[in-house]
Amino acid sequence: DSMFSTYIYNQSSVADTLKQIAGLNNQVKYYWRVSAANNSATSDWSAPAWSFTTAGTVPATPVLMLPINNATDISSSPTLSWSSSSGALSYALQVASDNTFSNLVYDLDGLPGTSEQVSGLNNSTSYYWRVNAKNSYGSSNWSTPSRSFTTALPLPDVPSLLSPANNSTDVSASPTLEWNSSNRATSYNLQVSSDASFSNLVYN
Repeated sequence: DSMFSTYIYNQSSVADTLKQIAGLNNQVKYYWRVSAANNSATSDWSAPAWSFTTAGTVPATPVLMLPINNATDISSSPTLSWSSSSGALSYALQVASDNTFSNLVYDLDGLPGTSEQVSGLNNSTSYYWRVNAKNSYGSSNWSTPSRSFTTALPLPDVPSLLSPANNSTDVSASPTLEWNSSNRATSYNLQVSSDASFSNLVYN
């Protein structure tokens, strides 16, 4: 403060006309003054006191949150999230098909938040992603290590019902229900209900 009511540094008997000090905080305004002394007396303080403001620093490197590393069965339009970084004004996100990030699928800069949904990824494919934080003083390092995830298999096609025909009557009380095969299906789920809203399942 300009009244020097609280000292950050107060050193006497400095032999030279310069002195390096350490441990000041970033982006803080400080005031400083000097007086001279000899064996007899000490001069007044230099007036007026001068001030300076310390520089800021680049933000800390963000920590990747979700998806967890090596996650599988991830949507082809996943939301990627990371921790906030103190002092960050924006973030950059890179998604690549290789761990050297030579083949970028997404290269997004100026993101204001700590999550971003990406879309259009291929099914059954591994991707790598990383984030850095930025402010007016520069960019943090990329999150290390980067993370990877693998997208899920494509959804199977919706089956179509075959037999018994819709609204059939006089159907056996032990009917065989039949439907068309579905591309990419490995199994099927079957429900039978006594109401159209399927709130009363008799077979599941």
